[in-house]
Amino acid sequence: MKCAFSLEHYKHLLQMLDDCGYRAIFYPEYASGSLGSKQVLLRHDIDQSISYAHEMAKTEARAKTKATYFVWLTSPFYNVFAPSQRDLLKEISRMGHDIGLHFDAKTYPNSKCLASEIRSEADILSHVLDTEVKAYSFHRPAPGLIDNSAELPGLINAYEERFRVDFKYISDSNHFWREKCACHHIGVHYKLHILTHSIWWAHRNLRTPIDKLASFKQDAESYIDIELVNNVKAYAQYKDQKSIRQSRR
Repeated sequence: MKCAFSLEHYKHLLQMLDDCGYRAIFYPEYASGSLGSKQVLLRHDIDQSISYAHEMAKTEARAKTKATYFVWLTSPFYNVFAPSQRDLLKEISRMGHDIGLHFDAKTYPNSKCLASEIRSEADILSHVLDTEVKAYSFHRPAPGLIDNSAELPGLINAYEERFRVDFKYISDSNHFWREKCACHHIGVHYKLHILTHSIWWAHRNLRTPIDKLASFKQDAESYIDIELVNNVKAYAQYKDQKSIRQSRR
């Protein structure tokens, strides 16, 4: 199959992993050191859309595999506390996937203890989703954060050296694989750490990153429109009147 950022190719990647005998694991499972040799960490940083992540999670569940979904608590694009978004995340967890924290250090420019901020956000996310958050990843980390060695009991840093040295780390950041598509590494390395961003994969019939971002923007506008109808009476009346006018044409 030709390499592409599409759900079809992602299904192909999952099938390749299964055919080659890889076992999908969560971060704490590797820490236990009690697993076989061929292992894969499937990781998703939810940067823009929980609904797109939900599509990826369903694809993985159908393939009977599991991944870790890192949720950006301070995201400017989605609200973890909104019932519809929270329910999607809970469903991702019920599918058998793990929920982690996607932490943005820039949210706390004056903090003297990022470890405390990470712990606080992880506790909040655990409470909101009624699941234990056991791992975290940094959002667009500065070089110094990549090798952050602060110990947080019960929390694992996805950027720890063991997950970048023991594993072959591959990322699709900015709709681009720096070292070829992940499919080229399956069967070559015994341990794979694959980071994908759902916004690049969840769209059908879209090929370029700009087209996918434009589609996300439209989806976001549609979501806002629905929430305005649900929460602002004047807007709901306006929409009703507009619909009546259009039906009379």
